[in-house]
Amino acid sequence: MAQASNKSGGMDHSDLKLINKKSILCYSIISAALSVCYIVELMKQSRELGYVVLLLAILWGTFAICETIYKINPNSQRIKEVILVGFGIFYTIALFTGVSSFVFAYAFPLLIVSTVYRDVKHSIISGICTIGVNIVYIVVQFIQNNVTKQDIVDYEI
Repeated sequence: MAQASNKSGGMDHSDLKLINKKSILCYSIISAALSVCYIVELMKQSRELGYVVLLLAILWGTFAICETIYKINPNSQRIKEVILVGFGIFYTIALFTGVSSFVFAYAFPLLIVSTVYRDVKHSIISGICTIGVNIVYIVVQFIQNNVTKQDIVDYEI
């Protein structure tokens, strides 16, 4: 992906436009993969329709907002923020309602995508939010006494 910094430490408009485009593309690929997984869960009757619709609406609603912002202003700094907040909402719901302790892995591709902006503050905020949500999740699991020996191994990861 393109480098986003210039001599002044900011971003060139052409670089930001390209980075936004690639970030939206990466986000759509991640969303498509997660959509397929949740649709398969629905077909296996492991998840209810309303739940899957909610998660897909969050994923694709975020994508639609990003696309709209990009069409209005391809150089917008807001796209990275919308992706962070939209996926953060999806991730939090999926983590707290997931049937697998490996839902935490959903965050990794998006954390990698966020690095293309070369915005240290954004990357730190993304990381802190992800770690924070995971810590709250683990604490809630312990409080509710929903932790097995295997879960402890998974949480250590």
